[in-house]
Amino acid sequence: MTFTTIKDDIKAFGKKKHGYMTGYIAKQEELHKQLQNGMIGEKYAKDQLEAYKLEGDTYSRDTYNKIHAEIEKQHELELEALKEKELSVTADDVAELTLLASMKMTKDELLGYFEKYKNKPLAIKKLLSIAEPYPEITINLELFNAEQALESLILFFKRQLSYCHYSLLINGDKIQAVTTEMVVNSDAPELDRRLDEYLNK
Repeated sequence: MTFTTIKDDIKAFGKKKHGYMTGYIAKQEELHKQLQNGMIGEKYAKDQLEAYKLEGDTYSRDTYNKIHAEIEKQHELELEALKEKELSVTADDVAELTLLASMKMTKDELLGYFEKYKNKPLAIKKLLSIAEPYPEITINLELFNAEQALESLILFFKRQLSYCHYSLLINGDKIQAVTTEMVVNSDAPELDRRLDEYLNK
């Protein structure tokens, strides 16, 4: 499984869970009509709603556990791949970084060095300490620290997954169904953007 597959699975999970929410509301209304017309009994209506909710909750739990396990697995694989790409800091790098520490630098110069050393985590750490005296220079560490960018992506995926599982409740609340539909629809492009940003860094 890839991060793209995980992203698509999270999006599908949100949509299906929202479908369970609206399905529960529709079933509740239909059973209420049948109950009012004397077509069914109260126990039957209650049992039908409970069975539907159980189906949705079971789907949610199983899907959450499956996707969460895949996120963890892909996280480990990606960390291993990043470790293989990491380069060691050479004596020349140490000399250059030591010299840079004694110089006054502009933001563009500093960013150039971050770009140069982006696959050398120890050099990035030293550059961060060099940049400390310049509060006017802000560095988006995710651009230069692949592990930091990965952790940010993993955290975002887990937050989205948890939202789908824990916040999309199958309980007949119409207002919640409308608001969560908006959230699920607005989160889909953000999932795409965050993954594209990570893959194209």
